[in-house]
Amino acid sequence: MSEFKFKQIAKKVDDLCSETFKILSSSTDHEMDVFARDFEVFIHEYQHKT
Repeated sequence: MSEFKFKQIAKKVDDLCSETFKILSSSTDHEMDVFARDFEVFIHEYQHKT
């Protein structure tokens, strides 16, 4: 992967993290628990795809 492509992807990830933080900071504990569980499932599935 070229350095340019890597930097593009890193910027997108950074933007997504910023947006996610904004959303979660105004969420209830239950909503955050659901998000965390769903995110763990997503990461687990992604790791087994590659």
